[in-house]
Amino acid sequence: MKNATVTRNGRHWYISFLIEDEITTPERHAHPGSGVGIDRGVAKVVTRSDGVLHHRTFVGLGELAHDAKLRRELARTKKGSKRRKRALARLAGLSRRVRHRREDFAAQTAHILATRFELIALEALKTKNMTTAVAPKPDPDNEGGFLPNGAAAKSGMNRALLDKGWYRIERAIRSKARSTGTHVITVNPAYTSQTCNPCGHTARENRESQAVFRCVACGHRAHADVNAAKNILAAGRAEHMTARPAARVGARKPRAAVGRKANRQATAAPIPSKGGELAGIPRP
Repeated sequence: MKNATVTRNGRHWYISFLIEDEITTPERHAHPGSGVGIDRGVAKVVTRSDGVLHHRTFVGLGELAHDAKLRRELARTKKGSKRRKRALARLAGLSRRVRHRREDFAAQTAHILATRFELIALEALKTKNMTTAVAPKPDPDNEGGFLPNGAAAKSGMNRALLDKGWYRIERAIRSKARSTGTHVITVNPAYTSQTCNPCGHTARENRESQAVFRCVACGHRAHADVNAAKNILAAGRAEHMTARPAARVGARKPRAAVGRKANRQATAAPIPSKGGELAGIPRP
């Protein structure tokens, strides 16, 4: 045991031990040659290239209404008052339950993916950049005034993106990959949702709607997120096969600048292997 950390979250106390777990990365994965591409989205949290969807609603409609009510009550309290402390505690309790659901979903999804696949390809998404606020748009005809800039719609999209916990899922996959020998590769996300997987034609018109992909060149029709996940897997396999000599697999520099740091930190087996059914989820 290295150290112990005691933390408090509302009424709950936790103690975390940092230990040497002696877990070594296996030389070969249990399913050599297997691979999957992962498309993270808003409509469905995780879409796999084999057509399997992993999704969970973390906040119910009743909880959203309750959250709004708690925030209104908080706004009517005075700073430093006992009423404010009670309101903050109730609001924190609701947020804690939602956070635990995200953590549980990420852990279960990571277990399924890492135990089933030797190669997992993800998009190198910059969530922080994707959720920035919209810049104000001054009105040239009205000094001190502003034109509509779509800030309300962008705020709603930002909340939806952050609610899915994309980074938490990637972090859980990398952690689990250490004990299964899974190679985690991040690829440039550019045009993965607009490129036809069978013929390679890229066009904005290919994305007919959020869920429908129809290639205007060859007529291929598929679920839009599944098609994107297949493109991600193809890019991940290409990146995986172009390892530089004497470089640890999964640690080489990607072709695009996007995802470079993530690939340097990727967890992978020390020796590359040559090259469904859902795995069971362990329960305590």
